[in-house]
Amino acid sequence: MSEVERQLSPEDEAIAQCGREQDERAVELRNVTGKIVALSIVGGQGGIDSLDEEFVHALFEQLEELASTAHELSTQIFEQRNNLIDRAQPLAA
Repeated sequence: MSEVERQLSPEDEAIAQCGREQDERAVELRNVTGKIVALSIVGGQGGIDSLDEEFVHALFEQLEELASTAHELSTQIFEQRNNLIDRAQPLAA
């Protein structure tokens, strides 16, 4: 069997899978924060005074939802990263 065809150990496969999941979450986080920036720009262009009350409420509701999602994604990424680091460190004797 060549080096390319060599199977990963279960631990290496788990680490590779975690890396792929982190990449997916990072892309999703980038998309969510991009939406937050866009909504912030829209709200800041003419100031929220130029919006009807219902639209101001909708703007802040959407920002709150996106910010919560972004926080949740970043928490997941860092927790998973810390678990990988902890797993990779040898146990002290």
